[in-house]
Amino acid sequence: MMALVVSLNTPAGIRAMVRCLSSVSASPSAAPAPAPAHSVSSPAESMTVDGVTVEKTIGGKAIIRLDRPEALNSLSSRAIPLLATHLANWYKGTNMLLVTSRGKMFSAGGDLKGISRLNESSRLSFFRDGYRGFNLLARIPVPSVCLVRGHALGAGVALAAYCRFAAASERAYFCLPEAAIGFHTDNGASSFCSKLPSKVGYFLALTGTNISAHDAKRVGIVSHVVSSERMNEVERELLEMEDPTDEKVRNLLDEHEAASSTKKEVILTDEVLGKIEECFGENSVEDVVKRLKQDGSPIAKRCVGAMRTFSPTSLKVIHRSMDLGLSRPLDQCLRREILISFRMSNGPDFKEGKGNGRLKCCLLKKIIGVRAILVDKDKRPAWNPPTLEEVTDDYVERIVSLPDADEHDLQHLFILVSILID
Repeated sequence: MMALVVSLNTPAGIRAMVRCLSSVSASPSAAPAPAPAHSVSSPAESMTVDGVTVEKTIGGKAIIRLDRPEALNSLSSRAIPLLATHLANWYKGTNMLLVTSRGKMFSAGGDLKGISRLNESSRLSFFRDGYRGFNLLARIPVPSVCLVRGHALGAGVALAAYCRFAAASERAYFCLPEAAIGFHTDNGASSFCSKLPSKVGYFLALTGTNISAHDAKRVGIVSHVVSSERMNEVERELLEMEDPTDEKVRNLLDEHEAASSTKKEVILTDEVLGKIEECFGENSVEDVVKRLKQDGSPIAKRCVGAMRTFSPTSLKVIHRSMDLGLSRPLDQCLRREILISFRMSNGPDFKEGKGNGRLKCCLLKKIIGVRAILVDKDKRPAWNPPTLEEVTDDYVERIVSLPDADEHDLQHLFILVSILID
């Protein structure tokens, strides 16, 4: 098992550990240059739904391509089932999976604005299909590569983290903004984020901080940083690669990374990582905030300032969910997250936050609920409860626990938690 070979103190080890833990269950910017007709990279089959194209080439390569610029390449409720179905089908008959995108944005994650308009049954289906897809992606038995040309938020970060290899351009930034819109870090973040070194996963999820491609590589979210000018060439060579193996893919990406000249923009220095580990290693969100205030450094002040604008319920649910995920494999975390997502999407803060410009904020400026931030965009969410102290432990446990027998009378919910994500 790779996780036993690669030191868990290295980014490669972190990525390997996530993949190995996910295998507990046994079931299955610029547009690239067009390929020559009838080449091994030409599509043999293709389907597009809401800007998400899934295709399989003549040479056996499976491709997920995101091209929905008007919605920041977010994943709609119609596209999610498409991905889950094809990922299951690709367990046989493919020799590589490539995840790529067009435009400046890699992916803003799930279309939470669209999700907020769904009824309960449809929302539950959205979470089920989406998380099933991520579980399949993490365990697909062929080399998987994600090319992150631009910004990645939420589920966009998960797409990179679950591929065996992820190459990000110097233009890429990574962010988990869910607490700003009254939601929680889902898509298995309670598994892969909680296990990132130096409590960086807690830091990212609780503060919505943007980190660069080089930062993401340092903590194990991506494996390579490749200049944007070389990305099209990387994609072409991957699609033309014969008999792909992990070693061949790694060597190709190593060569392009070595030949790349990228400005090394980082905020996760040794000093900052030390502060993050000290402050975000506390046992409660209140203690995290207290420690940050005591620290008083510029980055600590920015963290406190951001957290002050976020949903107190989201912050506490995220912290508890990550604690629960520390020792659990991906499939178990995803099962619990289906329930958390369903409950949070029914809660007052998600409805308030679904307009929170925060989805663009972490990228561009500032974020704040889906009504206040994504819909009405007044950026003044009225969180309920309004303070951390008023969010009780019992309330949090009801959100993250397994369901009561009478919850919402949705039989589908009980079927979900009685089986593994397969």
